[in-house]
Amino acid sequence: MSGELVSGVPSLGYPVKQVFEGDIVLLVPDGEVLGRQRADSIAFYNPAMELCRDIAVSCLQVYQRTLNQGLIIAEPLTATGVRGLRYAKEVKGVEKVVIGDVNPEAVKLAKVNVAINALSDKVIVEQADANLLLSVYVARKTRFNAVDIDPFGSPAPYISAALRSLRDGGLIAVTATDMPPLCGVHPMVAERRYGGTSLRSDFCHEVAVRLLLSAICREAGKQDLGIEPLLCHFTRHYVRIYSRIRVGAVKADASFRSLGYAVYCPKCGFRSLISGGIGIDVPNRCKNCGNKLQRAGPLWAGRIQDKDFCTNVLREVEARSFKLKNLELRLLKLLQAEAEGPPLYYVLDRICHLAKVAEPSLEAVISKLRSNGFKATRTHFNLKGVKTDAPITRLISIVKELRRS
Repeated sequence: MSGELVSGVPSLGYPVKQVFEGDIVLLVPDGEVLGRQRADSIAFYNPAMELCRDIAVSCLQVYQRTLNQGLIIAEPLTATGVRGLRYAKEVKGVEKVVIGDVNPEAVKLAKVNVAINALSDKVIVEQADANLLLSVYVARKTRFNAVDIDPFGSPAPYISAALRSLRDGGLIAVTATDMPPLCGVHPMVAERRYGGTSLRSDFCHEVAVRLLLSAICREAGKQDLGIEPLLCHFTRHYVRIYSRIRVGAVKADASFRSLGYAVYCPKCGFRSLISGGIGIDVPNRCKNCGNKLQRAGPLWAGRIQDKDFCTNVLREVEARSFKLKNLELRLLKLLQAEAEGPPLYYVLDRICHLAKVAEPSLEAVISKLRSNGFKATRTHFNLKGVKTDAPITRLISIVKELRRS
């Protein structure tokens, strides 16, 4: 498709294709004609992130209902405009969405997409660096109810500006796709970007979420802000967090007390989350086998899900007609189930490797743990993962008992 797109909308000068997502129609550069590299340089559109955007729409709707007022939203890394347009079109109670991009070609395309969706009365498109755009709105009366940071790679450069542009009680939504640093492949990169050491382990994806939350918490603390995580998930190639922001030194101090470390013994599989602040004492040796412990952090050691919020988002998705609804419901049911569960998780094949036995079913392991008085639930972080407060030694013995029976 090229030339005149819609009456009154000028040609973009390159071939585009039409995409339908949620309730909007979107024009994106045609990668089959232009080549993927050229198309992405104009404006990056990732159809694999539709699930993320569906959940984001649902989270914003639930958040809007809790406020019971109109929302003003910022999405300063917009590319094609898809996320901001979906907020404007699909979230009831949205008054204004400010979207922006530093790339002039992306801005031109985003303006076209605003026009063809008849959203010019709600959506403002700006050409600006993301931090510069957010800094325009730091005055108390101009701040946003919600800011969505969805970059290609690390969100670290944008967190401070996002926090400064939020109102008290505002919602920050953040995506990180730089999983190798967050999962311990490049721990020094994680230290630089997120201020904490990552850990290569079978529970690395939860560590990734907690490192991102810690980076937000510590940046918020500089501004006397506290954080209240509402919903966090790992999906495919990214982690995504939603957190409410609270103003005040008392709130910031309370959040800092939820920082801590994860310790892990690669020899026997022991792991533990230690909270109480960055300066808390952390053991060096495993209490089970005496091996030297590995450490991740500082990271967020508090809860990463709010059960009521997760439940309401689940209901919101149930009421909608998303194409990926079944996948989204499966994810949200797991988030709901693990919201009040123990931190960190074990992966069954790793446990069975330590126990030197074949794998029983995960359902049998969870049932056996519960019958022995332990908390146990599946986790969305890994299809073979289990969250439990059972010590590693007891978990291994239960797996062995199941194989003997």
